[in-house]
Amino acid sequence: AIDNSFSMRQGSHLDDAKRQAVEVIAGLGANRKAQVLSFARTVSLMSEATTDQAALRGAVAAIRPTDSRGSYGDLAGALRSLAQSSQAPLEVHLFSDLQRTSMPAGFAELALPPGASLKIHATGGKAQPNWAVESVSAPTGECMSIGYPQAEIASSKMVSFSKSWAVIR
Repeated sequence: AIDNSFSMRQGSHLDDAKRQAVEVIAGLGANRKAQVLSFARTVSLMSEATTDQAALRGAVAAIRPTDSRGSYGDLAGALRSLAQSSQAPLEVHLFSDLQRTSMPAGFAELALPPGASLKIHATGGKAQPNWAVESVSAPTGECMSIGYPQAEIASSKMVSFSKSWAVIR
């Protein structure tokens, strides 16, 4: 399962994850089935379960970054569904930059199916801050204009971002 959320655009995170996934595929036995998934806000099955390593490498190569945040809860839910339909224990390799914003509200949402094992492959090295816009507000009666030529904008307003107690202007 390769994280293709917005944070994976940082540096070479997604390329590193894809390289690591190809290395895992190369280490599979000739008759060992595998399946490639990508995930951000939703989970995408990039391949069928197959022993064809060329098809698996092609599925990894086809993964593109998204503009969404990651969701480990949605990934765990998809893995539970896959395990139920395949009736086989899963060996899950997770390739991600492990951003906290990908965590679900409830810890129970992370439950893997019975018999599943998880191997985490962290990308990105040193932890990086993960910035997100949580809300946008404007005073009542004010109008916000986006996409119009500058001449049509009557006035401008200062925009500020805050992170917990600090305000960044």
